[in-house]
Amino acid sequence: MYSIAAATCHGDCNADGEVAVNELIVAVNIALGGGAIDECTAVDANVDGEVAIAEIIGAVNAALFGCPPAARVVTLSRTGRIASLDIAAPWTVRASNDLGATIASARCRAGRCLVVHPAPHDMISIVDATDLSLSDPIVLEHGADPRDVALVDDHTAVVSLYNRAELLEVDLTTRAITPIDLTALADDDGLPEALKLASCGRRVFVQLQRLDHATQVPAAMPAVLAVVDLDRSGSERVVDADPATPGVQGITLAGRPNFDMPVDCAADILYVAEPAPLMQGGGGYESVDLATLAAHDLPIDTGAEVGGFEAVEPGVFWLITHTEFGPGPSSHLNLVGGSTSDTHNTFANEHVNDLALDRDEDLLFYPDACATLPPNPSCEPGVHVFHAHTGERASPTGIDSGFPPIEVVVSR
Repeated sequence: MYSIAAATCHGDCNADGEVAVNELIVAVNIALGGGAIDECTAVDANVDGEVAIAEIIGAVNAALFGCPPAARVVTLSRTGRIASLDIAAPWTVRASNDLGATIASARCRAGRCLVVHPAPHDMISIVDATDLSLSDPIVLEHGADPRDVALVDDHTAVVSLYNRAELLEVDLTTRAITPIDLTALADDDGLPEALKLASCGRRVFVQLQRLDHATQVPAAMPAVLAVVDLDRSGSERVVDADPATPGVQGITLAGRPNFDMPVDCAADILYVAEPAPLMQGGGGYESVDLATLAAHDLPIDTGAEVGGFEAVEPGVFWLITHTEFGPGPSSHLNLVGGSTSDTHNTFANEHVNDLALDRDEDLLFYPDACATLPPNPSCEPGVHVFHAHTGERASPTGIDSGFPPIEVVVSR
């Protein structure tokens, strides 16, 4: 039986992204008993083997108003290559492209992906997740060094800048850019070193590492999460997370964050990974209560250097850790709280810290950019797919996207 996610457009019998009149005729014929469901499984929205009136209406609406964007897994290389894969097995590659610029991060929403290119490119590529066609990029000030983007809604993005004490709010319809001043949260060099972003509704949470910008030595003040409320105006947009302390305060963290921040908006919980060298304990994890804007230690002891992670649900986490034993930088993917723990180990040219969770299919996608070399004969490059709750493999080997993947993002 086909999956519901695969049938993203009700009535699109030949999966070409649109519903034609002849496909509506086939659907009606099936509903009247004159045809078999195998002639157009895409019209059977609830996968019960029958075609009801409501499903015919759904197909007619798709014919009149167009199909929704197809769900995709978008994977990228550090150097700018990009591929679009089906969200479900066998994860067929549907399109590929080369953006020709270094990639720092990527985010997708409603069939559109924004790909962040740091300095010296200083721009955001806008990519259709289905066919990877490009719109005109968002070109930023030279040297701003963007690092991440949050897609707040279908029309609004927020961009973090590593070389500026501000964020940028971007209207994706008009291309108007509004700066958001972060000077109040900078350290002594005037730059807060903004990295990854997460959002819930109109609130955006911003990692501020607060380092000496020239030497990368940690500043005397701790790292924080800035809280930005886009429904406010002017200086009030930066929320004071601790009104009892003079000045504007962020959410104080125990360590310095460096990876994507999983967020459960319904539960008001955001998770932060804070790496440290293995000889300094490896770092740790914190959870942030978004109602009180307070961070709390997350008691997970990895015995290794903390890397990227995803939260399936409270108590069930996918963790990447690093050790330096083997033929190159090592990355180890494990599931905590599931039935399987020791899942996947790899050695690539850099630590692999990205992964993507798709809750609809209950799948976890992990890009492995390893290279098969004599000291690393068991390398399995590609996008590896696991059942999110159990840790069992959904694909026996990595899905070949045509290049060594280092970043992966789900588009719905």
